[in-house]
Amino acid sequence: MAVQLAAAEGARVVATARAEDHGFLRDLGAGELVDDTAGDLAELVHDVDAALDPVGGDRAPNLLDTLRPDGILLCCVPSDLGLSPEDAEARGLRLALVPDSPSGDLLARAAPLLADRRIRVHVTTTLPLADAARAHTLAEEGRARGVVVLVPHP
Repeated sequence: MAVQLAAAEGARVVATARAEDHGFLRDLGAGELVDDTAGDLAELVHDVDAALDPVGGDRAPNLLDTLRPDGILLCCVPSDLGLSPEDAEARGLRLALVPDSPSGDLLARAAPLLADRRIRVHVTTTLPLADAARAHTLAEEGRARGVVVLVPHP
């Protein structure tokens, strides 16, 4: 969704992913694709205004190196950043946490884009509610493209 929303707002989107996912990301609106297994990310991507870290862990500090001065790193996993807002500020950068729940404002802005099919929700798989643990595992592994939907009955 982040790729689609950024592209819909007119941003030039640089997406990092395994090469096998590049076609999928291009279809979502990414203009530039980088194989995130190809080496040091800061050597491959630099001078960006904003970076989004949906994963956490050791990625956040590396993403700081891709930003231009006064750039902003948006993090979705606040408990596992590996850095603080003060760390970013010391380098002339900004760090912001992305809420893990959607806001009414964001949903109101996204609704017309969904209605016009300018953005879409990609469903990776649908599983019965009894397989919630399996759905959680898929999400944790980072191999799911889009969302895993749980349904009450198979």
